[in-house]
Amino acid sequence: EGEKKEQMLGRFPKTTHTWIDSTARAGTMYTYSVVAVDSAGNKSQMRVKKFLAHDQIPPAAPRDLLAQVTSRGVRISWGRVIASDLAGFNVYRSSIPTGVFKKINTLPVQKREFLDTAGKKDVWYKVRAVDTSGNESAWKRAVQAK
Repeated sequence: EGEKKEQMLGRFPKTTHTWIDSTARAGTMYTYSVVAVDSAGNKSQMRVKKFLAHDQIPPAAPRDLLAQVTSRGVRISWGRVIASDLAGFNVYRSSIPTGVFKKINTLPVQKREFLDTAGKKDVWYKVRAVDTSGNESAWKRAVQAK
């Protein structure tokens, strides 16, 4: 798409400090400009800012999480997540089920399984779906490697 013309999106009272563009599409770059106007009609300098729009809605959490000890480490697998903007999955590990879970993958995992070569029996895992805007799904219960 080409460059679009300027369009006034609204006039707001001085008490308004935030505004949400409900028409913005995720993955699209927008340029917004703000000008303050006093009661005499004097205008401030225009403030211009570019934003890459992204959604705020996380994908659903993966279900059916399994962690199986193998000769090469722990194989973690999970069920399908349907989201049009799904980027992949993040895998987290902890030594106790109520401990701090640390992400063990660098980039989102594209498949529905991950091999933790440093994993071992009795370690705990959680998996979160992540979308292209960086939103992660909610936590589901942890599973223990067996």
